[in-house]
Amino acid sequence: MGFVIEAFLELQGWKPLAIDATVPLVQVSTCPADHTPLRTLCTLVDGSGHRRVRIGCCPRCGHVTYIDRPTKVWVDQYYRSSWDADNLESRLNRLEQHLPTKLPHEKTGVRIALGLDIDRSRPICEIGCGYGANMKHLANAGFTHVVGTEASEHRAALVSRVFGFDVFTAPFESEDAQRQLARHAPFTLIYSHHVLEHTYHPDKVLEAASRLQSPGDYLIVSVPNHEQEPSMGVLLFMPHLQSFTRMSMETLGARFGYELVDDSHMHPKNVNLAFRKTDRSVEPAPAEQPLANAV
Repeated sequence: MGFVIEAFLELQGWKPLAIDATVPLVQVSTCPADHTPLRTLCTLVDGSGHRRVRIGCCPRCGHVTYIDRPTKVWVDQYYRSSWDADNLESRLNRLEQHLPTKLPHEKTGVRIALGLDIDRSRPICEIGCGYGANMKHLANAGFTHVVGTEASEHRAALVSRVFGFDVFTAPFESEDAQRQLARHAPFTLIYSHHVLEHTYHPDKVLEAASRLQSPGDYLIVSVPNHEQEPSMGVLLFMPHLQSFTRMSMETLGARFGYELVDDSHMHPKNVNLAFRKTDRSVEPAPAEQPLANAV
């Protein structure tokens, strides 16, 4: 469209991530929600003109994701050791002192979970538990069997040390995490707050979740809403590999037998949805003009 960047804004703590020749790139050419071939929405070109990164959009559900991206091995290693690792020791010391006495406010997914009529003695699991605040809120509310996964080693270690939860340091869908989680399954609730947008293959994440649940169990997902997600976050923030629409999240859930049961917490800036696992086929309603809306 002929756009030219006139000026860069203050990053406010963000830092550039060099995707240079040392970073191996691969192509992912289909939508994770429905396997539809992606249409190129934007192409980023480096100064030499040799390295190109395309961002694609699904013409059926409006999902936006990187067509060209670092390999999964590279991304997994990035999250394991580099993500959120600035000023690490001093920040972890502050969190270790702060978290046991003053938790941050409950996230939307936690509030949805607290409203569900489920047996709080059955196991629940958080995908990407961060520093453990969500898990602690739910434990305080009477959930007695709380476990989680966290791709970052230092985050997982802090959660185990401060709160004593079982946290497995591996991507949720990985063979190692699935083997350990299977010992606790089936989970009456699996939930995730602003994590799926970071995942390499969100379809493999939900497929793995479905194997750990029985019909009637719940899945709660919160992700940024592409409808009002800043363009910087969609086009220039590679840790957000995925940009979800409500339609793409519903479509993804339906693929693995998840039926939408609560959309009352939807927000223009956040897709907040609760699903229930079924043993039958689920068909979401089609989206209207998804590609045009994404553009």
